[in-house]
Amino acid sequence: DIKLLHSRFVNRADNENRHPVHCSEVFKNFNDFKNYIEFQRSELPLGKVINVDATNFNYQDDEKLLALIDKFMNS
Repeated sequence: DIKLLHSRFVNRADNENRHPVHCSEVFKNFNDFKNYIEFQRSELPLGKVINVDATNFNYQDDEKLLALIDKFMNS
């Protein structure tokens, strides 16, 4: 429920000792908050996707993956 999320967001922003970066005045306006949440929940069309299992750092030594990324970045 977006109304509940918004009320919790405003309550945390107003009543907790939050870092300033987490206290956006813009989102205290319900319609701005609602539009942001609906946009973030929408399915955005993606181009080419490279899925990487980043549960550990082994991917950093995967030569095939690094070559694929290099090809993607330079094409």
